Amino acid sequence: MTITRSLPALISICIIGTFFISCLPMGAMTVTVKPAPFKPVKRKVSGKLALMELTDNRRGTDTGVCYIGLQRNGVGVPHGNITITEGKKVVPVLTKDLASALRNAGYTVDIITPGGSIPQCDAVISGEILMFWNEMSRHYTWHDVELNLSVTTPDKSRTIWSGTIQSRIKNKMSWGSAKEHEETINQAWAEALDKVLNVFSSQEFTQSMKTN
Repeated sequence: MTITRSLPALISICIIGTFFISCLPMGAMTVTVKPAPFKPVKRKVSGKLALMELTDNRRGTDTGVCYIGLQRNGVGVPHGNITITEGKKVVPVLTKDLASALRNAGYTVDIITPGGSIPQCDAVISGEILMFWNEMSRHYTWHDVELNLSVTTPDKSRTIWSGTIQSRIKNKMSWGSAKEHEETINQAWAEALDKVLNVFSSQEFTQSMKTN
């Protein structure tokens, strides 16, 4: 028996099939978090800082997980996580990058893990990660960063500076590849760290730190 299908029916079958395939889970995408090169600081500084390991207070995520975003298909259905390469956790990766940025400005920085003692220093930095998340639509990917930072004297008797650092980068995508997501993530992270450097290399900040 020969079955003849009309062209509209065949088109409908193709559309339904494409939609079904696009909604299937595709697995995790891994990216390397490494900020783009820092902008040159306008004013080199000096001093010794103790950086407490950041805390992960991102909304909707488990503390310390390696997830930093979601892949979505053309109709917005999630089909896989975006994770840091080799399952590295967010907290130590971002803490290390923050320390590198501060060293780039001229500071000596010691990272203090939970339970560690604070060495002799000029100031103590503590902070929380409120957002570090990558999203996408059909043609775009964007990444949001939000950090709360607080700088105190070593004895915590005075707050030298506190504030929120935010950044967002949105880029057009061609294929939705890991490289495209990675570039956007690292551009947003570099922008946030550049904002940190603008604060920590300012004359106002260094003068406040020296008045301990």
